[in-house]
Amino acid sequence: FSRSYIGTKYQVEEFLNEVYLCLKELKKHIPHHREDVRRTSHHLQKSWGTTALVFSG
Repeated sequence: FSRSYIGTKYQVEEFLNEVYLCLKELKKHIPHHREDVRRTSHHLQKSWGTTALVFSG
């Protein structure tokens, strides 16, 4: 991340900030929906870092 010429570094930072804000919001509701949060967290752990093929055109 020390050099980026096309702005990818900033896009990654924005994405991670958005993930942080979503998790922060989710935390507010955990006491009411513990099982749903646990299940969702489990699915997120499986998919985090999974690559996607994106076609542009």
